[in-house]
Parts: sequence; C-alpha cells; structure tokens
Amino acid sequence: MVATADGSLWVLERRAFKAIMMRAEDDDLAKTVQLLGGVEVLSSLHNGQLSRLADVLSEKTFEEGEVIVQQADTARHFYLVLSAGPSNRPLSTQLKHLRRFEG
Repeated sequence: MVATADGSLWVLERRAFKAIMMRAEDDDLAKTVQLLGGVEVLSSLHNGQLSRLADVLSEKTFEEGEVIVQQADTARHFYLVLSAGPSNRPLSTQLKHLRRFEG
C-alpha cells in the first residue's frame, strides 16, 4: 500500500486485534450458552455440554417465504429459532412442523 496523498489512518497491532476478537468470541459464547440453557429440550445438559454445543452452532438467515424444512424431509439439522419476523399466526403454529424433528 502506498499513500498517493497526505492522510492518516488507524493502526491496530495484530496481537491486540486477535485478543479483542477472542474476548468478543468468549462473550458471544457465554451469551449463547445462557440462551441454550433456557431451551427446554436442552435443559438436562450441563454448562460444559452447552458450551461445546454453542461452539459448533452456526447462524443461518432465511428470507421471507424461503422453505426451511418440509414435512417429508429427512432430519439433517436441529434448528433453534433465534428471531422471527411478525406473523399473523401464533408462534406455536409457526413451529408446529419443527417439533416433528425433535425426536
């Protein structure tokens, strides 16, 4: 990188950046473990198990109208709803088909 005009920029050392990112990941992990602990189907897991689970979770977003699962699909994933947009149906109705994949 070569300056083509006078200017200034922010500088952050690589080690400091990595430390900040690790701390942020730890905070996110702790929040995720806390949320998972409140999920009824996961209530029998201890914090170590919840932590391992939280560590391998990935977030996926879906657009309105996008099919997430269909009734005849083979269960390949376990879904936990993080957020959902407004709906004119109660949440229990929205999640009715997801319950089939709990077992």
